Amino acid sequence: MNPSLVSGTLVLSLVIYSEACTCNPEPIHPQVGFCGSGFIVKAKVLKRSGSNMNMEVVYTVQILRDYKNDNRNQYYRRPTTIREISTASNGAACGASFRIGEEYTITGSISGNQKWSTHLCRWVPSYEQLNAFDSGFYKNTCACDVRACFDGQCPQPASNRCIIPQGSDISCFLNQNTCRPGHYGCTWHSPACF
Repeated sequence: MNPSLVSGTLVLSLVIYSEACTCNPEPIHPQVGFCGSGFIVKAKVLKRSGSNMNMEVVYTVQILRDYKNDNRNQYYRRPTTIREISTASNGAACGASFRIGEEYTITGSISGNQKWSTHLCRWVPSYEQLNAFDSGFYKNTCACDVRACFDGQCPQPASNRCIIPQGSDISCFLNQNTCRPGHYGCTWHSPACF
């Protein structure tokens, strides 16, 4: 076999591998996911349009519930609300894939031109976390950030941040605690996880 052909194939394989989708392994607190998302919706996928010039796929969805916006906003509660959500055209570029006719909880960002987009690394809330959205649990906490000690690295303390300590029960913080503004900065709402 030609040695240059083998080395060319190897280089091409390395280039393709280096472009694979990788997500941050650090767990995302629901509060951070809520505050950092431009939209959090329950949607039924109606249609998939092929790739556009930006190598994206566009899904046409029917918004069944909007967890991010005010629940009193009738525009998002009507079952006839249709949106387009863009994603990368393949998994290697972190493109999300949805089945036509299925319902999903989709989170993502909204660009300046009101384009909605999502990808594989977006935070996906559990059903229990969605119930917290219904009650407006996270709406007044977005001034506070939540960070976890991860792989022995702890973020610096700050007045606008709560830290999940090294060696603590992370699931307790993720499922049962919020970081809220207080008189002296942001603090954990409940001491139960300490």
